[in-house]
Amino acid sequence: MQIREKMASFFQTKMLPELQTTTDMDQLTSEYTARFYTSAIFGVLQHWLQKTPRQTPEEMSQILRTILVNGLAIK
Repeated sequence: MQIREKMASFFQTKMLPELQTTTDMDQLTSEYTARFYTSAIFGVLQHWLQKTPRQTPEEMSQILRTILVNGLAIK
């Protein structure tokens, strides 16, 4: 739980302020967005740890980076 809280705090203080300036995101939406990303990353990591064969940490890092940069890209 502590790791999850630290990740949520990181997203809210380091990553989302930049997003807020480009999307006019309010504080409440920012808080929920931080929780959304934190839960998503934990879910992906849990799936990775349960999977065999497993991607390398470097491959997982690249996968997560791609997801975070590209977002959901829903059309």
